[in-house]
Amino acid sequence: MLVLGGHVFGGNEYGQECVRLARLAGTDLLGIDLRRDGGDRAVFAGADPMPDLRLGGDAFLDTLHDHLTTSAGSR
Repeated sequence: MLVLGGHVFGGNEYGQECVRLARLAGTDLLGIDLRRDGGDRAVFAGADPMPDLRLGGDAFLDTLHDHLTTSAGSR
């Protein structure tokens, strides 16, 4: 899953938790890897502040563009 600001891409399950993790990590962008434990539970498998952005698709790229242009304009 990718988190950008308050937006989650690549899955809605555990989305709020992933946004919270990114905020606690102090980053606007975070890739989060969740794995199934053999049942229905997801288990945290890792996080990356430099994730593969292709995983988010066009919707992610549009949001990234908006995020970057808005952030740059507010500095």
